[in-house]
Amino acid sequence: MKYDGCVVELQATQDKVLKLEEREFQKDKAINLLEDRDKNNKFIIDTQKKQLELSGELTNKLNKELRGQRTKTFLYKAGTVLGVVASSYLLIK
Repeated sequence: MKYDGCVVELQATQDKVLKLEEREFQKDKAINLLEDRDKNNKFIIDTQKKQLELSGELTNKLNKELRGQRTKTFLYKAGTVLGVVASSYLLIK
């Protein structure tokens, strides 16, 4: 009777060990998936930071170019007005 009880208890213990090993495997698998997801998220964040920096640089360059164009346009308009005024003055004289 003792032998049969020990065999049953050993089988139950082995079943528990197998279940625990399976649970541990599933947890390790979940941890690996989460680590991979974390790596992907870090990559995405880094890429977005680079894009934002590039966008900021581009915005600054475009603002500088726009200021230059506005200056050129103003000077052109001022020159045109001065030319018209000078021409009118000379025609009136």
